[in-house]
Amino acid sequence: MRQFNAVIADWVRPEPTVYP
Repeated sequence: MRQFNAVIADWVRPEPTVYP
């Protein structure tokens, strides 16, 4: 789950307001 965590961190860091 390391990749998943990294993807989430990189996806929530830039813009935490772009949730689907």
